Amino acid sequence: MPITRPNPEKLAAVLKNVSTPVARFIIKEVEINRKRGLDEPIYEMVMSSARVVIQESGEKIDRVQTPKRVFCSLFEEYLVDLSLDKPQKARINRGSIDPIWDWLTAGWGPEDLSDIVEKLDVELKRNDPVGIEQATKEICSRAAAAIRKGISYLQGDSKEQQRLAIRLGGVSILRDAVQIQRILLNEAVLARLRKAVPKAVLVKNDEQVEHLANVLRQSLKEIKTHPEIPIGFLLGRLAHPTDILRIIVQSLGVRDGSRIATSPYAPAIDLVIHDMGLLGKNVCESINANRGVASTLYWLSRLHEFSTDLAHNVDISLKSDWGRDLILVRTKVSSDLGAEISLVLPNLKQFYRRRRNIGDKGKLRFPDQMAVFEILHGLSLMVSCRIYLEHLSLNQIITSADTELNQYLRVVADAMLNDIRSSDGATQQCVLKWFDTIVQFSRVVFGEDDAKLLARSGQVAARAIAS
Repeated sequence: MPITRPNPEKLAAVLKNVSTPVARFIIKEVEINRKRGLDEPIYEMVMSSARVVIQESGEKIDRVQTPKRVFCSLFEEYLVDLSLDKPQKARINRGSIDPIWDWLTAGWGPEDLSDIVEKLDVELKRNDPVGIEQATKEICSRAAAAIRKGISYLQGDSKEQQRLAIRLGGVSILRDAVQIQRILLNEAVLARLRKAVPKAVLVKNDEQVEHLANVLRQSLKEIKTHPEIPIGFLLGRLAHPTDILRIIVQSLGVRDGSRIATSPYAPAIDLVIHDMGLLGKNVCESINANRGVASTLYWLSRLHEFSTDLAHNVDISLKSDWGRDLILVRTKVSSDLGAEISLVLPNLKQFYRRRRNIGDKGKLRFPDQMAVFEILHGLSLMVSCRIYLEHLSLNQIITSADTELNQYLRVVADAMLNDIRSSDGATQQCVLKWFDTIVQFSRVVFGEDDAKLLARSGQVAARAIAS
């Protein structure tokens, strides 16, 4: 894996401590880059951290409002950046917004909403709160009616369904349109929820849990046929999404997964496990697309947080549907991580095989720095995965890799110390360059203290020949 990203823990620590104006500047710059088509996997981590800084300050994130953004604000708590093969209620892919918006406003959908879009745009430019509120309500009701009308034409007609799905860009987008319509139909309840539950709620005590549990109970009474809608909304408003688990356990008074599965609160577990699948997909895509260790570890740490909180709050049988879904996520992530980790030692051995021609016919071969960076990242990934073993199937792979790697690094270090003692001049300088790589690798694997001792041994060996 190439060195393309900074350490995620260090980056998160830096972003956590920036001032609110700096956080605003970061968000603005990232959005500008994205508009230019310059998107990076690390941007989502950066944006997430910057948003938390602003939200915890009590301020709002300033964004230029457009009719499309106002429309999306009606269901923003349900938006996700990826989709899984298995559809999930109360989850809408961000990639579906543009085709659905075009379907509703570009004149080829069930009803053309361009007139109300123009009206909302005028009110936004006037910055008239009353006008904006009225236009938003109208676009909400008309969009819900338009989607319902468009879908009603398709009832029982699989060919027409397929045609519309193709025009929109896929069956998943059509499903997302249905999700949006259901949410918009319940806007009155969600409007009350927005007042009762602010964005990015930090659940710090039992009193907050009880309050949110009461809010959820009331909304479930109002939306009985689609409990996933208020649950998905509340989950989207939490700073830590897994706090929804504490809330539903408080509401029901039980943590037994089999009892939760037969209750109206079951969608909460569905959504948490679905979102774990999205995090797992991000881990695997970071690995397979060579996005760098920082990106991989960020998503892996998020997945670990979800796994830990789920295990702490709810008892789920691995034989249940939820248990099987969890096993699938764990197996896929473990497989991809295991494949990456298994390459570390072979890559390391290949790297040190290149040093055999030192001094051959007067030509010195120095370490390839790109290869050094790649190995450092592979080692960082392997070492960092140790703390996640509780929720991954990597124990055997990492234990075996650790043992072989430790032995190999020590053997190579001893061999290079002998090379330093038996060489001088330019050849010794070249050997010291190679020895410095073993110090760098040892720092990742054994820690700073061992690396310092090893570096000192190299200095002693170099001075021995000089004296």
